[in-house]
Amino acid sequence: MVALTPGALIISETAERYFPVRIKDWERLRAKAESLQKKRREFSGFAWAMVGLVVTSIFALMVWLPAYAALPMTGEFENAWLTPVCVIAIVSGSITAAGGFWGSHLFADSERATAAEIVSDMDAIFQSA
Repeated sequence: MVALTPGALIISETAERYFPVRIKDWERLRAKAESLQKKRREFSGFAWAMVGLVVTSIFALMVWLPAYAALPMTGEFENAWLTPVCVIAIVSGSITAAGGFWGSHLFADSERATAAEIVSDMDAIFQSA
């Protein structure tokens, strides 16, 4: 609030402060803020689905191995493919889950870095004004 007295202009402490921002600086900040939205990738959901696949395959293998041992010889030949499938699902699911969590971590780090750049740019613009 501005109070006028005869011969003096007094600006109160609660007056809003303004500072100039060049259009170029504003566009740069806006582009970085928009890149935060575009970069959003969610690999952790896929990785957790792979963890579910691995756990399910482990439990299936725990149940299947005793049942496989009790099968007659013809049943063993017909169902011999189930054990390798469970093992392949466990190994590939574990590798895929690890890659998904790693990718999610990388994208989270890049988002934090971009947010830190935006904050530092905003501070630099404010200090230069």
